[in-house]
Amino acid sequence: MSNRALTPPRRLDTHVQSVDMEEPHDEADSQSDPNSSTPPTRKRHLDDEPYIPDAPGSQSDAKGKTPKKRKKTASSLPSYVKQNVILEVATMHGVPPKDARPQCFISRASDEMTVLEFSHVTSGSTPAKEMDCLEWAWKREFYTLNVDTRKNIQTLRISLHRWFDKTKGSKPVGWFWLPVDLIVLDMHAVYVGNEVILPTAGNTANVRRDPQLFYGESEKFRYRLIPLPDMKASWSVKRYAANPLDLFDPTRVNYSVYPFDDLPPFELHVPYHFVIANTGKKLFQLYGMGAIDFENHFFFLEPSAKNMMRAVRNIYVAWMMATPNPKWLSGEGYDDEQDSAAEQTHRGGTGSDGGPQGRGAPSGGKGGMNRAQDAAPHPSGAPMGQRRPTAESLAPCDSASCLGAFELVDEVNGEDEDKPFVDDEDDEYEDDEFFTGLEQWASDVWTATHSDSDSGSDSVMTLVGAAAPALCKGVDMVTLETPPYLSVQ
Repeated sequence: MSNRALTPPRRLDTHVQSVDMEEPHDEADSQSDPNSSTPPTRKRHLDDEPYIPDAPGSQSDAKGKTPKKRKKTASSLPSYVKQNVILEVATMHGVPPKDARPQCFISRASDEMTVLEFSHVTSGSTPAKEMDCLEWAWKREFYTLNVDTRKNIQTLRISLHRWFDKTKGSKPVGWFWLPVDLIVLDMHAVYVGNEVILPTAGNTANVRRDPQLFYGESEKFRYRLIPLPDMKASWSVKRYAANPLDLFDPTRVNYSVYPFDDLPPFELHVPYHFVIANTGKKLFQLYGMGAIDFENHFFFLEPSAKNMMRAVRNIYVAWMMATPNPKWLSGEGYDDEQDSAAEQTHRGGTGSDGGPQGRGAPSGGKGGMNRAQDAAPHPSGAPMGQRRPTAESLAPCDSASCLGAFELVDEVNGEDEDKPFVDDEDDEYEDDEFFTGLEQWASDVWTATHSDSDSGSDSVMTLVGAAAPALCKGVDMVTLETPPYLSVQ
């Protein structure tokens, strides 16, 4: 039985959107009985405002109360999110909304020229503990980050999409985005706590900073495509040099081969922090905290690009090694000023108590209630635990396909898929009878395990659902004797 009454609600392992509004940095809604010991429940919010201004709001019942039953969410991106991406990119390039069409970010081919797919940059199946770390580092409220925001979605040709997610032996083998903006170096100085970019990772300032503060009013973010060695034998990358909205001209198709260094920089609407979470993780999967093998794997890069790659990997490691405040993890109101100077500075993966982090392991189990330790390879390369399925078998929510699902309104059944989802509260957190029974059961267990007949027993008994030591959310006692590790699924 899950100890639902004695622990805060956990994050689902699959982070799909299920509410209608994309509010910037809103605190998650809470509903709880002030006379009850049950934890507050929270609704998930997207992290930016809806791009379509006339999107309908949250629906409620006749009494004005939110229905308790949670509505089913689609296994892929809702149509209105896809439309938001299309309009966002069109606006960035100065295309009138009426002329907006989806196009591949790399080849510039429209959906009339080839089959396109939507995909997440930061993975849609990012483990819960990694989400905790990202929310903490990005100065978000606990449980408010959603990867289905349009700011984290890209449109690619099928082959490029597959290469972006492709793995072999649980390691990436395709390509990734590398920022070309020096703003990332400022991010490194803040999150890592060092203006000097070292060839190895392992430091974190454990600070909370909204990434948007680095960008200011910028809505365009510049990247270059960086292939991994396995793409040496890949097919060429096509790029259409003409306007994709005009009549197709086959003579304007250019071909680029590995290492694709003749491709120009790309302007995306995806902010740097989402890309760092993806690229940094891929680099950590390949090189751990050690030096990146530029000589054999990235011989074609100039020194500035190599330095940028180190910065991206080190920022990701700093995010994963940060120590969220236990009060923040519990979902209570949290003020950053509550942290002492010692808690705001954190080096080498040790917590404020001097113990290892144990951060970054993904979650497993139904509904995220049971968090299984991931098989993140230790920096030395040794495996730890069991690894989650790799991206070779993508979950439906990990990549949203445009194949046959691109229509913004389903003309077959007449239902408007653009209507936003409403994230209603789940019944299990509202069941007073359940919690009353659970409290009585806990009392009976406590009485039984502390009877006089057991006073001489040498065994150590732990009450099911008893509070764990106040260390870090999800840290098992067995991890305290092991070096810090990061989740690298």
